[in-house]
Amino acid sequence: MAPPLKELMELQRQIDEAARAIAKSVRTLVDHRSEYRPVRAADYPDRDAAFYDGAEKELAAEGVRPLGDFEDAAFSRRHPDKDAFVRLGLSDDGTIGAIWFKLGAASSVAFQSWLEDGRELVTVRAETETAVPNRPEVATERVGLETAVRDVVRRHRSRVRAVGALPRLLRGLEDLLAGYADDEAASASFREQQGLALFEPMMRKKLGDRYDEEGEPLVQAIHAHPEWWTGETPKPVRLMFLASRDDNGRSHVTTAGLMTHGLPELQMKAVAGNHCRAARFLMGVVARKLGRDVPERPLPVGLELALTHADVPLPNEFVALGRYPEVAVERADPARVRLVLEAFGGNPGLFSMLSGSDPELLHLLPPADYQGTKDEWLRATCRRLGQDAPAPLSPDALEAEMQAASRKAKATLGGFRARFQSGLPGDHTLLIKLGLTTTRGSREYVWIKVGEWTPDGVLVGTLETKPRDVPGLEQGQEFRVPESDVFDRAIFSKEQGMVEVALTDIVAQEFGVDL
Repeated sequence: MAPPLKELMELQRQIDEAARAIAKSVRTLVDHRSEYRPVRAADYPDRDAAFYDGAEKELAAEGVRPLGDFEDAAFSRRHPDKDAFVRLGLSDDGTIGAIWFKLGAASSVAFQSWLEDGRELVTVRAETETAVPNRPEVATERVGLETAVRDVVRRHRSRVRAVGALPRLLRGLEDLLAGYADDEAASASFREQQGLALFEPMMRKKLGDRYDEEGEPLVQAIHAHPEWWTGETPKPVRLMFLASRDDNGRSHVTTAGLMTHGLPELQMKAVAGNHCRAARFLMGVVARKLGRDVPERPLPVGLELALTHADVPLPNEFVALGRYPEVAVERADPARVRLVLEAFGGNPGLFSMLSGSDPELLHLLPPADYQGTKDEWLRATCRRLGQDAPAPLSPDALEAEMQAASRKAKATLGGFRARFQSGLPGDHTLLIKLGLTTTRGSREYVWIKVGEWTPDGVLVGTLETKPRDVPGLEQGQEFRVPESDVFDRAIFSKEQGMVEVALTDIVAQEFGVDL
């Protein structure tokens, strides 16, 4: 039997966590630029003097002289808890640079030569390996940990002799540091260009035969989240919204879509009749904030978010296009939302597959110190974030609010007529909403695409969609609509969507008619 969805989500969360750490480590490697500055070995009392001095003695016998001890200041800033330094050396003939160090229990000895034809030779004895692909010009050979230091440098010299190109001559410390810096920059440029393509060969090299089982899920996760590599803002979470009403006519609104990102779904309970648009707007802002700025998984207990305009995803289906903010912000301090993991309650429907009969979702609540009702908090929070949330009303107010919005829309027809006759910009199209009588005696609203506005106040256009319950009408059929019959108006763009939203559509969102 297939594992429950909740178990699969937890497994994906663990995969994502490990994959994010891998991407971060490679990102750190690519971005790193060493900043070597002289230090005294005596200032590192915990150093392994036998390793540093023993390697120096062996290298001196092979014609490699020490150039001094150095701290990588960039590494130290990133890892202040790691007390480490490197010792640099140069062969007497100036053809081989040497670096050796010990970090904790792991030691590393590396020799490098820069050839006149642009290639580089590196011979390494180290206990760790990044496996990150490097430039094809860099030929790296790793030797066993049991190999003596003198044998590592002898092996490197034999490689230089066999390569068929002259090595560049380094005149001293300055040339060696410049060589290392140029190498870092060139390798970083190569890896930057490779981008996400680095990870599959890297993981194949590290895991070998275990790649398909262990490595491929990690690589897939990294490719699914390029922002882990690029550092760019991740794409907004795509949400669906579900709603049900309680006996008092208040709505229980939930999201669907966060679980695919390893997060609990969101819920708002006992939402006022006309606050469905506000609730969905706020839930969308919270979802973006969680996905973008809260990396901890699982989420911290008692999490409270501080939200500002910068957290509002735009464009936003619950904000009129081109009208953000919809309302002037009266207070500059952030809006606060408290998140509490709480049982769904009632009939969980599709959420029952997550964790049994009553799954836990994140409930959006006012801060613990908020003085006022939840309705007041939701309205104030949305308005502070730039959405014009209305005062709370019961579901029974829908028809009255629709008619009020229609009257406001009709009052603007004069201005729309002047703009239409002057010519709308680009691909903008004027639409009007018309109410048709259905077979059951109710009203079904349709959109008419306006092509002409006659001097006597008749709008001529074509039906945008075929009505569901008005027989005899087809998409594209011509309509002649007197201005007095227009229920609402809007400006539509194929590229942007509703450039100027219908006022009755906002009311429909507010009361959750579209859910």
